[in-house]
Amino acid sequence: MVPEGEPLRERVRAYLTSIAGMLTEPQLPGGCFIATTSCEAGGGSLPATAHATLTELNRATKRMLTDVFDHARETGDLAADQDPAALAAYTMSLMMGMAVMARDGADRDTLMSVIDLAIQAL
Repeated sequence: MVPEGEPLRERVRAYLTSIAGMLTEPQLPGGCFIATTSCEAGGGSLPATAHATLTELNRATKRMLTDVFDHARETGDLAADQDPAALAAYTMSLMMGMAVMARDGADRDTLMSVIDLAIQAL
């Protein structure tokens, strides 16, 4: 969940930073199970029920992010011409991309530089 009470940019930064922390935690496997499995889903190697569950998890995340951006637009914390669904998809692509980078050995500082650039886009 995106933390509440701060400006949108800081909320999104905190959310992505928490993800970067989990992705690079030495006691956890590198990357993200959902991101890794999503990569496999397109190849037809997952059972139908697993694919459906994965699809719903990704849709739920996108809905949550879309709601966050939609609310920010309604309250004036995001420009009226910004598309909440597109920003949600962009954020998800950052999350998935960071997961792949972490799986490949990227450290937290590297992921933070990606986050810093992404926040500028808001």
